[in-house]
Amino acid sequence: MNKSINVLIIDDDEDGRFAFRRFLTQLSGFEANVIEAETGEDGLDMYRSNSFDVVLLDYSLPGISGIDVLEKLKQLDADAPVIMLTGLGDENVAVEVMKLGAVDYLPKDRVSTDSMHRAVTHAIEQTELKRQVRTQRHELETFANVLAHDLKTPLNGVMGFAELLLLKSEETDEYNNIKQEIRFIYQSAHHMNALISSLQQYANGGLELEAHEFDLQEALDQAKNNLATTIAEHKAVIHVDTNIPRIFGCKSQIIQLFQNLIANGIKYCEATTPEIIIRAGDTGDGTVITVKDNGIGIREDQTKDIFTAFSRLHADQEVYEGTGLGLATCKRIVERHNGRIWCTSQLGHGSTFHVYLPAQVNR
Repeated sequence: MNKSINVLIIDDDEDGRFAFRRFLTQLSGFEANVIEAETGEDGLDMYRSNSFDVVLLDYSLPGISGIDVLEKLKQLDADAPVIMLTGLGDENVAVEVMKLGAVDYLPKDRVSTDSMHRAVTHAIEQTELKRQVRTQRHELETFANVLAHDLKTPLNGVMGFAELLLLKSEETDEYNNIKQEIRFIYQSAHHMNALISSLQQYANGGLELEAHEFDLQEALDQAKNNLATTIAEHKAVIHVDTNIPRIFGCKSQIIQLFQNLIANGIKYCEATTPEIIIRAGDTGDGTVITVKDNGIGIREDQTKDIFTAFSRLHADQEVYEGTGLGLATCKRIVERHNGRIWCTSQLGHGSTFHVYLPAQVNR
């Protein structure tokens, strides 16, 4: 199946635009949707209002030059996928435009279907790679900042109460009180351990998949078994449809996915009996699983924010302890399976999490 791509041609030469359009329509593996601009100004306006996979930019434009357009495109989008076109055939020009951020360079008099295919493929691959790196860098920066804060907080508790313990251990009449400090040390250390485990699960959600077909019911049963203590402590009731299909994916990650969703439904519930209802249905090209709870719910405008790493939407974080990584891990796992996860909710009336998993996964 051909990949649909949007291409912007910025060139004042009508014959040149016609030739490039013809080459683009002949590209193997691609279906090019082409938009043309005669001037740099028009091209910039089109780039602002549309999304493009490739930009073919003429070096010698009238008015605002190709170099100026390239610089402005990079200001609009640091990863703008620009292939510079010129009739000069000058290697110095190639070096100049590549330094300014063009992903490739083609002399107009040497353009062919093959050279265009190589340049377009290279531009798309390089741009996707740059965006992935930029996203990962941003996630790492957020990770580092939050990790430093969240790990230091319980660690400071450990250090502070350990210091009190040392001081009071020298006073025999304070022996009984020492047990209280020990309890605080344990709680702080336990919180740190939970945070590290959550970070590990979040990181593992992006690992290479070992995908195969398996019984989703078995995965749900295992997720419930892993939460047996939590379920018993909260007297939670988990209802699972009897007609649960087989799916294709990484079983260990799917277990983690539904373990997190069930635990989330139990934790954010003020009802006497937390209740989780799990249903699944075949869509023809995959499976949709819903996990409905009777918890506190969230505002409709926050249903996307809850999947952001380290997001803590509930003001009372003493009551609802956590790392802000549970649902982010779910999103990471689902997207790794080429699926989607979303939430519908009403404040005070519970939430429903919807998970779509395709019939096949690209490994």
